Amino acid sequence: MKYNLSKEGMDLLMEKLSKAAQGGIQSGETETPISSDFVKKMTKVKGIEDVIERDEQLSKVYQGFLNLYGFETMYDMYIYAMSCEPAPDGLFKSDSPFPWYETVTKTIMRNGKPKEVLLFVEVPQEELVKAESKPKKKETKKEEKVEIPHARQFNGRVLSSKDMQDPKEMAKLKAHGIRLKVGDKEFSDASHHYLVLKGNNNHPIGIVGYTEQGKFIKMDFYRASGKVSGVGTRGFFELIRFALSRKKGVQVEDSKGGRQHYIQAGLTKKGDLWEISYEELLKMYGEN
Repeated sequence: MKYNLSKEGMDLLMEKLSKAAQGGIQSGETETPISSDFVKKMTKVKGIEDVIERDEQLSKVYQGFLNLYGFETMYDMYIYAMSCEPAPDGLFKSDSPFPWYETVTKTIMRNGKPKEVLLFVEVPQEELVKAESKPKKKETKKEEKVEIPHARQFNGRVLSSKDMQDPKEMAKLKAHGIRLKVGDKEFSDASHHYLVLKGNNNHPIGIVGYTEQGKFIKMDFYRASGKVSGVGTRGFFELIRFALSRKKGVQVEDSKGGRQHYIQAGLTKKGDLWEISYEELLKMYGEN
């Protein structure tokens, strides 16, 4: 690792700074920063974990204070405060690989409108070691064919947006995601849900992102380690299972490799998307 911020994080930072500067020039307005220390002093919260655990209660108790700054929930105010913190010392230095930071994008509500904010979150050293550790190669005879395991052989879990409320959890997932070298698109921290497949050493060998869009859940991307096959296929069929549990339909972008699966699953092509409604899914698969 050369930088204390990933290339993806650096690109995103530059883009955000450019947009913020341009937006400020056009509007002539700036928002008053709020520090997390200020929020802690005013509300006695201990940190983001405390806010997540007691958000509903805190939002009711401090409703007047939140309204003063244009927020409806303590969570939104605290995330905004975190985004106002200055960039960590040594963020752009390349003399040491640790600490390592990831950029995490969060959408909050302020003054009744969605607002996208950018956070710098430190990723624990052990997470990076996990992500970059290489399993020992087994000695095989030259004539032996090494079988690549399929994604269906691994345990998987769909993490919801609630699981990702803590920016530290998203930063850890992103640290793994950008180190998975195979996939159809780059890892996105804008997805609402993530299917995470874990290997024998308990770190992700595949990640798939999903986003809820009205009556549908759409598959955003998949990333894989390259040492396992079928992550995209597993992600698609897990999408169907997950959509049924959420009473939603399914959408995926067109791809030559996936068309056979889409047709078999009952999806219909509409423009650049394949989709099926929840009602049709229910007819095909039932509630379970």
